[in-house]
Parts: sequence; C-alpha cells; structure tokens
Amino acid sequence: MAESLQAPQCGVCLDEIDAVDRIYIGRDNDNICTDCFNQTIVPKFRNALETESQYDNARWSDGDEHLKARDFINFLGEEFVKKYEQKEKEYRVRVSDRVYCRRTLENEDPTKVRECGTFVGSKTELAELSEVVCPECHGVVVNEGGDEGEEEDPFAGLERGKDYQRCPDCDWGAILHSGCNYMRCRGSGCNGGFCMLCGGKTNHSDRQHWQRGNP
Repeated sequence: MAESLQAPQCGVCLDEIDAVDRIYIGRDNDNICTDCFNQTIVPKFRNALETESQYDNARWSDGDEHLKARDFINFLGEEFVKKYEQKEKEYRVRVSDRVYCRRTLENEDPTKVRECGTFVGSKTELAELSEVVCPECHGVVVNEGGDEGEEEDPFAGLERGKDYQRCPDCDWGAILHSGCNYMRCRGSGCNGGFCMLCGGKTNHSDRQHWQRGNP
C-alpha cells in the first residue's frame, strides 16, 4: 500500500491546509492558509498603501522581494490593486525626483487651501514634457524642471560612518541605534545590504568583511 502524502502546513499557524485553502507566497512558494493571509498579509498591503514607511514590510519574509499585489487580486480586489500599484510606482522614485499635482481643489471651507497632491511621475521621465495631465483630478501639471533648491540635510553636523551611513545603491540615509554594523536598506525599492562603518556593499555571510580589524 502506497504511503499517503503529508498535507502541506501553513507557514504561519502550522495547521494542515487543503487544496482549496492553500495560497502560495514568497520566493520559495511557501504555503499560507486563507485565514492567516487575511490576518497577516492583507494588513501589510493596506498599511503600505497608507504609509510609505510601511512599504518595506510588504514582504513574506526578511530578504524577500516586495510582494506583488496583483498576485493576490482575488483577495485584495481590482480597485485596491490598481491603487497599490500606483503607490508602489511612487515609492520606487526618490523623493527629490517625484512630481506631484499642485492644483488647488474646491473646498467647502474657503479659508483652507486643498491641493490635489497626486503623484504624476518622476522628473526624469517627464523631462521631455512641458506639461502632463493629472490622472486623479485631470488638471494640467506644468513641469517646471530645473533645480527646485537644495533640500535640508537631515544629517548635517553628524559624522558619516559613526553617527550615520548612506546606502551605496540608492543613497538612503540611516542611523544605527543598536545592534551589529550590518545595515539593510529600507529605502523604497532597494533592500541592499551595506556596512555601517565603511558604507560598502556587504551581507551577513561575508566573513572576510566582518573579521576582526576589517573594515
């Protein structure tokens, strides 16, 4: 008599999952049940849509790529996925390179100014256009181009390699409060690994880099 195959387990609750309740997730196609997906993964997507700082958490596990909302459209819905993909496009552009719609909208309170604020693209991709139509309010956004002035440096007065460090891939700045000197970039769409001290690319398994006296 042939041995029966063991039923797959949910990677969160560890309960056995039947075929109907099984969802594949992550780079290794791990298993997760519908209940755990709704309780743990859906909130990650919703939080990332609302707050950019939460976008880095929209992963199955540490080190994985960001989860793609469209892979789970049956659970998130078409409307949500479209909004999420638009936000994701925004998050993947450096803040200094983003272009937003500044059109003033009608407001019930005339004493308060309300701008559209919709992301319309990056300065790089819009460089050849003099104007672009906002996808939300359909107003015309004028691309002024040029230098909008230097942004205030949040690390002014701090020593690089001691008080803070920048990601060698995307220039995202980070301050290490505690722990080892390995840093994982939380800049939107990056996820690169680097050393807090020298700023060079590295990872946890790079023994040569982390041996005593180096860097």
